[in-house]
Amino acid sequence: MAKNTNKFKSLFSGINRTGEQLINSVLNNANSSINSSDVDLINPSSDEKERRSSLASSTNDNELSSSPSTNEAEGFLCPQCFAAFPNAEILTEHFSSEHSSTFGDQNLSFVNCNHCRMRFTNEYELNQHVDKYHNKKKSNKSDEPLIAQLDQSTTKQLTDSFSQVLKSAFNNNNNSANNRQTDTDKMFSTEEFDLLQRQQKALEETKDLLLNELSLLRDSLSKKDEQINRMDRDFQQEKQLLVTQLNEAFQREKTLLENLNAYKDRTVNKDDEMNRLRKENENFRFEMQRYVDQLEKISNEKMQQEKLCQKLQKECDSNQKIILDMTTKTSDSLSVMTNEKTELMNRLQQLQLEMDSIKKMNEDSERQIKCLQMKNSDSTEYEKQLETIEQLRKKELDEHRNTIKKLKSDKLKYQNICRTRMEKVRLLLSVEQNSTKQMRTILEQTHRFINKSNQEIKQFVQNESKRHNDLLLKLEIELSTFMEEKRALLERCATAEEQLDGTINEMKQFVKKCEENSKAVQELGEQNQTLQIRLDEANNKLRRSWTDDRTVDKCQNDKCQKQFTTVIRKHHCRSCGNIFCNECSSKQAQMTGHPKPVRVCDHCYQELNQS
Repeated sequence: MAKNTNKFKSLFSGINRTGEQLINSVLNNANSSINSSDVDLINPSSDEKERRSSLASSTNDNELSSSPSTNEAEGFLCPQCFAAFPNAEILTEHFSSEHSSTFGDQNLSFVNCNHCRMRFTNEYELNQHVDKYHNKKKSNKSDEPLIAQLDQSTTKQLTDSFSQVLKSAFNNNNNSANNRQTDTDKMFSTEEFDLLQRQQKALEETKDLLLNELSLLRDSLSKKDEQINRMDRDFQQEKQLLVTQLNEAFQREKTLLENLNAYKDRTVNKDDEMNRLRKENENFRFEMQRYVDQLEKISNEKMQQEKLCQKLQKECDSNQKIILDMTTKTSDSLSVMTNEKTELMNRLQQLQLEMDSIKKMNEDSERQIKCLQMKNSDSTEYEKQLETIEQLRKKELDEHRNTIKKLKSDKLKYQNICRTRMEKVRLLLSVEQNSTKQMRTILEQTHRFINKSNQEIKQFVQNESKRHNDLLLKLEIELSTFMEEKRALLERCATAEEQLDGTINEMKQFVKKCEENSKAVQELGEQNQTLQIRLDEANNKLRRSWTDDRTVDKCQNDKCQKQFTTVIRKHHCRSCGNIFCNECSSKQAQMTGHPKPVRVCDHCYQELNQS
C-alpha cells in the first residue's frame, strides 16, 4: 500500500503540473482571442449574422418537425459559431480553418488516445489515462477504491481550478462576451426545458401503453392456465384409455407370438429340404457354367485362329501386290534403261562419225596449210587465220571428248542401278514364296484343330443336355409338392399378419394422440415462458427513470466515462434514461410508443436487437 500511495502522489503531482500548464496556455489563448474578437462580438459581420440566423431557423425547424428522439442538437458544437459536427476531428478541422486567426500565433499540440479518441496536451497525461481506463486487467483489485478516490479528488480539483481561472479571465477581459454567452445559455436552457417536457409526455404515454400491455398479458396468462388445466385433464383420461387398450394389445400379441412359434417350427423342416434342393441345383449350375466357360474358351480360340488366318491372308495379298508393283516398276525401269542405252549408242555412233569428219577436215586443213605455207610464207594474215582455225579445232575436240566421257559414266550408273533393283526383286520373291508356304501349313493345322474341337463339343453338349433334362424333371416334381405346402403356410401367415397389422395400427393411433397431447403441453409451456419474459421486460421498463442531466458530469458508459464539456455534449438514451456522450449513444432502434427509430446506448441497442 505504501508503494501505491507514493505512486499515486507522484501521479497527482504530475497531473497538477500538466493542469497548471494547460490552464496557462488556455488563459493566454483566451486573452488573445477575446482581445481580438471584441469587435466581432459587439458588431458582428454580415456573414456571421447570416450564419447565426440560419442556425436559429434550423433549430426552430427541428423543434417543430422532429420527434422527441431527434429534438436536441446532436454531435459536437463549435464554441465560436455554434455549428454542429458528427465527431471531434471534423470540429477541430473546422475550428483550425475558420477560427484559427482569433487565437493568434500560439498553437497547442494535442495527443489522441487510440482507444477512446480523447485528447491530451502531452504524452504523460495520455499514458496516465491509458493505465487508468484501458489497462484495468493489469491493476490489482485492492487498489481500485483508492484509485477511484484519487481520480475523483484530482478531477474535482482540476475542474474547480479550471472553472475559477477561466471565470476570472473571461470576467476581467470583456463583459459583452459574457452577456452574449448568457443569452445563448438561456436559449439552450429553454430548449432543453421544452425537450424535457416532451420527453416526459412521451414517457407517460409509453407508461400507459405498457400498463395496458401488462393487463392484456395477465388476462392471456389466466386463459392459458385454464387451457393447460383442461388439457391436463383430457390427457390423463386419454392416458388411462390408452393403458387399458395397450394391455389388451399385449395379450393379443402374446397369443399371436405363440401361434407364430408353432408355425416357425413347422417351416424349419421345409426350409431344410429347400436348402438341400437349392444346393443340388447350385452344383448343377456350377458344372453347367464350367462347361459353358470351356465352350467359350474354345470358341474364342477358334475366333482368334480365324482372325490370324485372315491377317495372314491379307498380308499375303498385300505382299503379292507389292511384288507385282515392284515387277512392273522394274520392267518399266528396264525398258527405260534400254531405250536410254539405245539412244546413247546412237549418239556415240553420231559422235564417232563427227570425229571422223573432223579428222578428215583436219587433214584437209593441214594440206591446205602446207600449200599455203609453200605459196605465201611471208604473209601474216594467213598465219592469223591459221591460228584461229587451230583454236576452233581444239575447242571442238575438247567438247567432243567431254561429252563422250559423260555418256560413258551415265552408262555405268544405269547399269549398276539395274543390277541392284534386279537383286532386290529376286530377294523379295524368295521371301514371299517362303511366307506363303508357312501360311498354308498354319492354315491346314488350324482347320484340323477346329474340326476336332467341334466334334468334341457336340458330343459333350449332347451328354450334358440329357443329364440336365433328367435332373429338371426330378426338381419340377419336388417343387410342385413344396409349392402346395408353401401356399398353405402363406395363407396362415397372411391371416396372422392381418391381425398383427390391425393391432399395430391401433397402437400407432394411440401413440400419435399421446405425442400430440405432449406437444400441445410443451407449446403452452413455451407460451407461458414467453409471456413471463415479456412481463419481466415490461416491469423493468416501468422501473427505469429519466436521469437528471444536472447530476451527471461524465458519460455513464463504464468503458468511456468522458467528461462533458461544451464540445462533448450530453445525450439521453430513450430506453434506459441514462446520459451518454455522442459516440456511446450514436445508434438508433425502434421502440414501442415511438413512430421513428430513437437514440439508444450500445447496451440497450444489443438488448432490443436480441428481443
